[in-house]
Amino acid sequence: MIDLHTHSLFSDGVLIPAELVQRARTKGYEALAITDHADPSNLDWIISRIVRFCEDLTRKAILRWSGN
Repeated sequence: MIDLHTHSLFSDGVLIPAELVQRARTKGYEALAITDHADPSNLDWIISRIVRFCEDLTRKAILRWSGN
């Protein structure tokens, strides 16, 4: 099962993204897209968090690759 149109509380949903993902996993979803709305009023906030997420993901990938 997949869901390619979901929203977190950062848009018009009710769950934080991590909880949305966890619930999808629990229900057996194979793919999930979080399609929150963005506009000029929240774009700076969203982009800074995407950048932070990507930096964290990169650090974790490097640690995994190096065997630490």
